[in-house]
Amino acid sequence: MKKAILSIAAIAGFTAAAQAQIKFAPEVGLNISTMKYSTNSTSSESKSLTGIKAGAFVELPFNKVVSLEPGVFYSRKGGEYSNILGTTTTTLDYVEVPVNLKFSLPLGIGGRPFVYAGPYFAYGVGGKNTLSNSLGTVSSDVNFGSGSAQMNPLDIGAQVGLGYQLPVIGLYARAQYGMGFTNLSNASNVTTTNNSNFSVSVGWQF
Repeated sequence: MKKAILSIAAIAGFTAAAQAQIKFAPEVGLNISTMKYSTNSTSSESKSLTGIKAGAFVELPFNKVVSLEPGVFYSRKGGEYSNILGTTTTTLDYVEVPVNLKFSLPLGIGGRPFVYAGPYFAYGVGGKNTLSNSLGTVSSDVNFGSGSAQMNPLDIGAQVGLGYQLPVIGLYARAQYGMGFTNLSNASNVTTTNNSNFSVSVGWQF
């Protein structure tokens, strides 16, 4: 009986310690995004578009320096480009799941600088194409799917970033760059369309 009680206590203590190490971090920030277009003969990049990102990370530490940092975010990306018809703004709304490997340098009262890198997996849930010219403005919804006139909803890429966390209170800021590897276009005359994104954000880890 004594051994059983000690075993239960040890398991409970280990579980409590493991749970105490897990950190949650709601976060909000801005995306500055572009879209890169390439055909068999030409390539171009849109002007930048600013959108919001909001969500949360969970930090799963291996030790005081290395941790795994998965998260779930709403993220608005897209771009703006002009031609003889006017200026077209494309906004793309994603549910995005980043999975970062994070390296931190605990400095005590000096805070905690960190760097990270990892893949992200995003799925398009909405978007608009808006054409503006001297005649007015016309908008249409982005249609996600596999058809030639639709946009591929799956955006898979990678990001790298760095940040700094204040001591004690858990507030932090980060900046990152992400690049999509998935071709977003299903059109036969478009070789690739990719998202490119720089973001800055602030969060609170507890």
